[in-house]
Amino acid sequence: MKKLIDAIIYAKANGNSFQEMNYTMKLMLKGIPVKSITDETPNDPIILEKIYQAAKEFNVMIPSVSSN
Repeated sequence: MKKLIDAIIYAKANGNSFQEMNYTMKLMLKGIPVKSITDETPNDPIILEKIYQAAKEFNVMIPSVSSN
């Protein structure tokens, strides 16, 4: 899940640190616990759905992931 979140932020921020913080906050307001998700965090279908919905709203293409 972290890679998906990072992909959204990277795509929208274009290396701008203010925009990185802005999109991190937007994701958090959508119910995605950005700060607590790590590479080792198991996939949660509810959070994954929120991530995909946010990507759609932000017009960002991200790869699909199995929810194991």
